[in-house]
Amino acid sequence: MSRLRRSVPLALFLFLASFLQQGFAQSTAVSITASQASRAELTASEEKISMTLTLAHKIASATPAHISASLVGSDDIIWAASNTAAVLRPGQSKIIATIARPFHGVPVAEIKDLHWLRVKYEVKSDVGEVLASGIEALRTPTTDPFVLTAAVGRVVAQGRAYEVRTHLQSSTGRPLRGVPLSGELTWEGQRNTEKINATSRSNGAGDGVLQFTLPNRTPVQSGQLKVSARSGLVERVVEQDVVFHAASYLLLDTDKDIYQPGQTLHARTLYFDPKRKAVANEPLDVRILDEENTLVSRQEVTTNSFGVASLDWSVPANVRQGKYTLQVQITAREEDDDATQAQTSKEVRVYRYDLPTFRVAAKPDRVYYLSQQNAEVTVTAEYLFGKPVTRGKVRVVQEEERNWNYRKQRWESEESQVQTGELNREGTFTAHFDLTEKHEDLADDRYQAYRDVNIAAYVTDLSTGRTEQRRLALRVTRDPIHVYLLEAGLSSEKVPRSYYISTFYADGTPARCKVKLSLVNEDDHSQVKQQVATAATNKYGLAKVSGLKIDLDDKHDTLLAEALDGKGLRGRASERVYDSNEDTIEVSGMHSILKPGDPIDVVLRSTKPARVVVQAVREGMILASQQVSMGRGPSTVTFPYDPRFTDEIAVVAYSLEDPVDSYRYMWASRTVLYPKNRTLQVDLKLDKDEHRPGEAAVAGIAVRLPDKSTAESALGLKVVDHAVSERARTDSEFGGRGSYWRWSLLVE
Repeated sequence: MSRLRRSVPLALFLFLASFLQQGFAQSTAVSITASQASRAELTASEEKISMTLTLAHKIASATPAHISASLVGSDDIIWAASNTAAVLRPGQSKIIATIARPFHGVPVAEIKDLHWLRVKYEVKSDVGEVLASGIEALRTPTTDPFVLTAAVGRVVAQGRAYEVRTHLQSSTGRPLRGVPLSGELTWEGQRNTEKINATSRSNGAGDGVLQFTLPNRTPVQSGQLKVSARSGLVERVVEQDVVFHAASYLLLDTDKDIYQPGQTLHARTLYFDPKRKAVANEPLDVRILDEENTLVSRQEVTTNSFGVASLDWSVPANVRQGKYTLQVQITAREEDDDATQAQTSKEVRVYRYDLPTFRVAAKPDRVYYLSQQNAEVTVTAEYLFGKPVTRGKVRVVQEEERNWNYRKQRWESEESQVQTGELNREGTFTAHFDLTEKHEDLADDRYQAYRDVNIAAYVTDLSTGRTEQRRLALRVTRDPIHVYLLEAGLSSEKVPRSYYISTFYADGTPARCKVKLSLVNEDDHSQVKQQVATAATNKYGLAKVSGLKIDLDDKHDTLLAEALDGKGLRGRASERVYDSNEDTIEVSGMHSILKPGDPIDVVLRSTKPARVVVQAVREGMILASQQVSMGRGPSTVTFPYDPRFTDEIAVVAYSLEDPVDSYRYMWASRTVLYPKNRTLQVDLKLDKDEHRPGEAAVAGIAVRLPDKSTAESALGLKVVDHAVSERARTDSEFGGRGSYWRWSLLVE
């Protein structure tokens, strides 16, 4: 079973770094008394290491002596050394030894941890008496290690404030106060490197904030953020690549989805700024590319006062058939040729087609097929005016693959179980498909609950010789009910677990079920089950189980969910339970959907005392922030209502005080919604329902805002032949595109 990972909407990406890159900088030397056994006092700066050595006894008379000192790294490699002669005075009990420019030759690997270096020294008289000797660890305030942790966004919204929160603490966990912080946001411009700097200092709690504001129009798509802190000789640095996100956006639509060579493509695009306001008088670059990414057309259009720009493309009569992509983006200016631009695209198909005179339908005898069940597919054909096609040949096949070969300008497909026949008087034909092989393949698959078998039906009207087609998918499933488990939160034995459960019939319809949760062995579900909870999914097929205390062992390492509906249909799913004893934070709340004026209330729980930063974030911008000192009990955080609380708000809680690695995070999040009606109401009324060819049609259109008031508006109208819509529908291919943002915690 694949391990489930939690994902939430994009708002803030965190990265935490502990003991990263170090260097050194000039610093005032500060003394610290060593232990009595070492009998040495050390100070360290970039210029020198100074040691005050206590001699074995007071000097009775003037004594010539030789003083040697060296900076020793791992494997006893000497990185710097000094040898000096001195004359000790009568009564002298201490002497100072120095090493000049001690770190000049030390490699980065050794400088990374200065406190692990050692200082070796010896004072010997000319007659051979050792007056002082020893080895000291380079432990001084200027070389003490510390931890720099930073929480930042990986996406920077242009023209908005960008905040970096930091925390500094010593290796013992003590907050460091007054440490200089510097931040640098850089990107490669057209001629040189551009950058924005920010500085700050850590406060008494070891916290600091760096503020940046990115220009509205930044000439690249990404940059680098560097945050550094210096305490004594030690420098900590965290670095992160960031994306410069242009919050403005474009919308694009065409009058239809399919075109023939020689026709004209009509398109409209809308341009909005980050505040969702129309952008007027903005030049847009429009490009049309073929399937081989070859540019076939380019033009520039300008938006009107409503942010609308129109464009037309006369499709050449000799154009190659296939998919074509319209790309629209802001026209790059001379000073920012590589600028990050709002952009959008849409695919259309260009090919020679005849408008259909009849439509084909194909209907399976079941919505899904269980083991040992085979399929019957009934194919029907009727003219667009509603009468059945009574004289037609039918070909129904199982399609393994079907692709358009752009170079050869033809469809290529792999078929099996080919069945042919003729329509009866009612315009129907029935085909039978053996699904035994698909059932057997699915039975051996541990990870897939179902598979779809693609069927294509072709009907040729004998009266005209024209062929139309229809595709459908037969769902082959292991169980009639599909069950899905999603753990809500991080896996930790220190907190009770929560799970979301969803139950659906194999055709995608929600299933109201009783669900039993049990612990079993991952490799053998037939062993004795250890029941841990029961649940009931609602009419939407959803349920949440909270407060589960799961004790794992070698025989119980997997959570099994078994669903049963009121008809006796069953389904099951299992997920491996991963465990750890790491600390974590939980964010919960009373309501997920709020109305204007409502505050955001969340409840925080931590497995250990911690100082937690809680932030309300929208589209990468921090709208509110608080700090909470957590005990072992719950804490409530309230963000008073802010007019900026609209749409999706992410509440993120994290601790900057906890060193982390790739498997341990003290952070959590929750998303709340402030939905609002953005939809314009458009009313359309034609003067009559039927019009003769060539006759003018009159339409009355009214546009109202969500509050029912009227407003000046820009309208786009499409008039499309029903036969064209039918052709586009029947020729459309399965599949699609999608994108999503994930939350993640980046560890350096």
